[in-house]
Amino acid sequence: MMTRSTLVFVCAIAAAARPVLLKAGLPTRVVSVPCFETFARQAPEYRAAFLKDASIKVAVEAGIRQGWDALIGPDGLFIGMEGFGASGKAGQLYAHFGITSDRLVDAVLARHAEILGAREDETGEPDA
Repeated sequence: MMTRSTLVFVCAIAAAARPVLLKAGLPTRVVSVPCFETFARQAPEYRAAFLKDASIKVAVEAGIRQGWDALIGPDGLFIGMEGFGASGKAGQLYAHFGITSDRLVDAVLARHAEILGAREDETGEPDA
């Protein structure tokens, strides 16, 4: 699983989810992408190291999904806002929009279970 985020606050959410996912047996890394344009200017080999593996990719953003699909792919998970218009303290807004480490962990574990179920359906054998 790879998590990408743009702000220190959301990076902390991803970092808090990491030990939980590691304990669940899912290798995890947190990668900060503070600027899409800077990432796009990196060498193709560098970008491919993050984008071309089979990991579950998650973007954590204190905003909308726009722009993230280029990095997480169409099957990537997005933990962020679906709309605008709320105001309040950051902690309250993060909880309101579900931008939490608990939601991130739940989403990754659910996607991992889907993947394992699909593999089992293809082979008829449980996948470890």
